[in-house]
Amino acid sequence: MNWTIRQKLAVLKSICYIVGADKKVMPQEMQLIQGYLNRYKLNVNAMNAQAMMSQNEMSQIISQMSNSEKELVVSYWKQAVSCDGHIADRELEVLVMMGEECEIDIADITI
Repeated sequence: MNWTIRQKLAVLKSICYIVGADKKVMPQEMQLIQGYLNRYKLNVNAMNAQAMMSQNEMSQIISQMSNSEKELVVSYWKQAVSCDGHIADRELEVLVMMGEECEIDIADITI
C-alpha cells in the first residue's frame, strides 16, 4: 500500500493499542511491531510519533481508508491479537471497539 506517513502512523498506533490492551507486551508482539516498522520503512521515531497521535485522529484516518486498505488493517489487528499464542479477552474487546471507531465491519472475522 502507498500509505501516507499519517496513515502508516495511524495503523501503527492501532496495532500498538491492541498489543498493549492486556498490559503486557510479549516478544512476538514486539516482533510484529518491528516487522511493521521495517515493512513501511519507519524508524524508532515513528513509535514516538504514533504515541503523540490522538486516538480520535487515528480512528478518523483509518475510517477514511479504502475497503482494501481496511482489510489490510484488519489483518494487522488479527496478527496483533494472536501473535503471542494467547488471545486475551481485553485484546478482543479493543479490536471490536477499534472496528466500531474506525468504521470497519469485523463481525465476520476469524482469529
